[in-house]
Amino acid sequence: VLKLAGDVLTYLGNAQDALSYASTGLSLDPLDAGFYIRRGWANFYSRRFDNAIEDGRNALLLAPERNIPNHLIALSLIL
Repeated sequence: VLKLAGDVLTYLGNAQDALSYASTGLSLDPLDAGFYIRRGWANFYSRRFDNAIEDGRNALLLAPERNIPNHLIALSLIL
């Protein structure tokens, strides 16, 4: 539920609350790459590109087979 709520908030433009949901999720399960990805996108849309890159890298450490963190990192580096 936290992941879905964070996604909806991010896409509706409420990235600050999305960051809170993702951070709460990480406090409950720090090994869940999905929460790092979601927090990374919330950081990206908040123009906190350094934080987005860090979250993308953490997601890759936990789930190297996932492609989304690579996209997050690349877009953050471009902007």
